Amino acid sequence: MDKNQVEIFKNIDKATEHFHALIDALNVVSKRLIAPWLESLRTDIEIRQSSREIKTQSRLMTVKETADYLQVQEGTLRVWANQGEIPTRRIKSEIRFDRREIDEWSRLNIHTWQK
Repeated sequence: MDKNQVEIFKNIDKATEHFHALIDALNVVSKRLIAPWLESLRTDIEIRQSSREIKTQSRLMTVKETADYLQVQEGTLRVWANQGEIPTRRIKSEIRFDRREIDEWSRLNIHTWQK
């Protein structure tokens, strides 16, 4: 092996050491900075999803609540729901009505159901 080849191998060894040092530094940064940030981001996303679920649940009305809201008989509302004439949500075996969907439906259908 000549002098140039020896020098090249030394430089390769130094570069490899620097590369490993860089990898170690990136691992430290990842553990100290990125991991907590990701955890914070994950927590924020979970909070937002939970908040959306709560808002959606609070918008959902029972048959009685919706009948009172629309000022119709519960039986009439059930007929409409069973015939698919009004937007519904099913939660297990229970019928629920989303207030926003009902508001939109009633706005578009007021002439057909309110007499």
